Amino acid sequence: MTDVVLTARLDPAWNRAGVDLASASETDLRYRSLLGDVEFRIGDSDFSTQWGWIPLLDFALGLTDVLMRLPDSRLESFEFTESGAELRFELRGGEVEVRSNFAAAIGHAPLEVLRRAAQGLAEQVLSAARMEAPGVDANPDFERLVRGLR
Repeated sequence: MTDVVLTARLDPAWNRAGVDLASASETDLRYRSLLGDVEFRIGDSDFSTQWGWIPLLDFALGLTDVLMRLPDSRLESFEFTESGAELRFELRGGEVEVRSNFAAAIGHAPLEVLRRAAQGLAEQVLSAARMEAPGVDANPDFERLVRGLR
């Protein structure tokens, strides 16, 4: 079994602009909030970011969506916000090949293992959002965005 590590790290200074998550717009929630980095490794292949500006909610939403569509499309990609960086996923049998244009690595993992890892990442990001702004669940945009993650 291939070891998959997928976690998020919130940058302590993510909210320099003072975004109130409880009343933030969908755009603010997806692209200007909860910024940080992602640790993403498949075995020895490392696709982690160390940029400090990844919108973690958008990443969790996008990755989950990509992995749900993959059985039908066989080939999907996730483009990082405001960047040329991209993760590419190709389903071959029950295994997914992962590549990026920012790391010289190729990883292979079962689709279900990646889906579970993405769900764990989503739960981690939602927990961070709720810790940062206890009233965020009352935000209708937040509720709508995360409905598919539960």
